[in-house]
Amino acid sequence: MKKLQAIMLGATLVGVNPVHALINDSKFDDPGELFVSIYDAAGKKSYYKDLGLSMGSFVQNPASVAFDLSADPNFAAFVGKTDLVYNVAAVNSLLGDFSNFTTWGYLATSSQGASIFDASFTFIDDARQKIQSYAVALNPTAFNNEPGQADENLSGTYESTDLGYHGKGTWGPTMGGAVGGNTEGSVGKDLDFFFVNNSTGDDSGKQLKKLGTWNLSSSGRLSFTGPGGPLATPTPTPSPTGTPIARVPTALDLVSPTEWVVKQKQFITWTPDLSKVKKNKVVTFKFSKDAGKFKKIGKAKYGKGKFKWKPTKKHVTENGVIQGCVKPSKNEAQLCFTVNVAVRANP
Repeated sequence: MKKLQAIMLGATLVGVNPVHALINDSKFDDPGELFVSIYDAAGKKSYYKDLGLSMGSFVQNPASVAFDLSADPNFAAFVGKTDLVYNVAAVNSLLGDFSNFTTWGYLATSSQGASIFDASFTFIDDARQKIQSYAVALNPTAFNNEPGQADENLSGTYESTDLGYHGKGTWGPTMGGAVGGNTEGSVGKDLDFFFVNNSTGDDSGKQLKKLGTWNLSSSGRLSFTGPGGPLATPTPTPSPTGTPIARVPTALDLVSPTEWVVKQKQFITWTPDLSKVKKNKVVTFKFSKDAGKFKKIGKAKYGKGKFKWKPTKKHVTENGVIQGCVKPSKNEAQLCFTVNVAVRANP
């Protein structure tokens, strides 16, 4: 069972935004916050901490920072253990007007270098949704951007039956399958931290940038070393200026209702681009209640531009994900698009 305590840990940092009581998951047009997830596999317990750092400010100024987790009663059971693993992540959603095209994306650690990340537009968006879903599972209540939530940082522990447990398929080394390798680091070893972005919607805009390294000691000191060195004051990078680059649409940009109701039919639609995908190609749709395991819910011909779905009681969730995929041709990679939805019981 989850244990929570609102506690602010000591940190040294230059130029960060105000902290939040709950992890900001970037669903309200603001950059999300960094959080750490620490896993004790032997003890079947995991710990999380809202680090209170805005991804927007952090990408612009990756200043060094240190947290004393040993001061947190929630971390007491983890102090002194050397077989822990951990990762750090954050997400920044793409705005509707695409004005943050150069800064949207996500942050994640990697013990295998930059090769585990795919900076293709659809892969970044998929990772965004999986990080958001895990942040939702970590928060004791929903982050709704109300006044007063920008107050303290929360920490907590989860056991194997909890949604926020690090060892579930929705998180772990691949962050729920969001990346193609291991994002986890070990106690006492430096762990690289990357910014993953696509500023054009195609291969020309791919960006994988190493911002620095994290390190977790057995005593509970979590530190980040930025480009200026330990606890340095790097010169802030100016915010990008100029005309935003327009997003390049794909041949399968799904439009879906955000809320579905059990036993009520609704449509997911898209605008067919027959110059890229033949009209008789099949779009396969899958659904996940928590961005983890997906199950097929139906299919439709690409040229129809719509798919009708009627959810059942087993689909009820606040953190659902619908995925549509189509293979344009025999020699081309599968094209996928995902949307976040809530499925509610029939009143």
